[in-house]
Amino acid sequence: MWTWYEAATKGQIKRKNGTISLQDAQGQLGASWNFFNAWPVEWQGPALDAAQSLVATQRFVLVHEGITKSGGDR
Repeated sequence: MWTWYEAATKGQIKRKNGTISLQDAQGQLGASWNFFNAWPVEWQGPALDAAQSLVATQRFVLVHEGITKSGGDR
């Protein structure tokens, strides 16, 4: 994903289809979202602080031409 985003920041836009899947604590598949003709427009890395024990998260924003949801009640 990073390589895809980095290329987009240099004007090399490549549209892709993909799936984002949500799993529960036991690793069971919940809901899934399928996106179409998407390209990345924003990435935010984690704020790292050695004095805290928080989970590091990232934010990856896509622009898309369609999205569908399957499975799960979430």
